[in-house]
Amino acid sequence: MGYIENNLLPSEEIVHKAHIHWFIFVRPILLLLFGYWLYGTSSTLIHYIGVFLLLSRALSLLRRGLLKLGRNM
Repeated sequence: MGYIENNLLPSEEIVHKAHIHWFIFVRPILLLLFGYWLYGTSSTLIHYIGVFLLLSRALSLLRRGLLKLGRNM
């Protein structure tokens, strides 16, 4: 049981429990793919932009995965 379920008054009940949609993963995955594409270029600046996108979107994907995992429990 979650926090809300543990703190309901005797006469209260949960009417609706929302879930986070899987669509939150689409943007980080698309930007990961774009970063991977930029990572393979020969230009130094664009290569480092690709590395930045890969690292930042991987962390974003991890954060969103933990958010979804925590909300489904």
